[in-house]
Amino acid sequence: MSGKRSRVGSERQQKITPLRKLMIADMEKRSFCPLTQKMYIRAVVALVKHYGKRSPEQISLAEAQAYLRYQQRHGATPAVIANLRAGIRFLYEATLKQVCNT
Repeated sequence: MSGKRSRVGSERQQKITPLRKLMIADMEKRSFCPLTQKMYIRAVVALVKHYGKRSPEQISLAEAQAYLRYQQRHGATPAVIANLRAGIRFLYEATLKQVCNT
């Protein structure tokens, strides 16, 4: 069973997009702890899923802000919103080099 988990993990690593690799590299340069990296990646994955799996590069800042408002309206806690905002902001500002007002 553990061999199967290992194979699934390696399959996931093979599917890592160049943008995700770049975001991870940006976080590692800043010495983010693994838990923070995981949280930020999850925030971006949630954003991407919300918009039908479009690439984050194709999701505008206005759409990202609308997503955060959607989460607020649908009962996400302030802590969850803060985590989502931090991960999305990092993606746009650090990795995509866009000014972000989320």
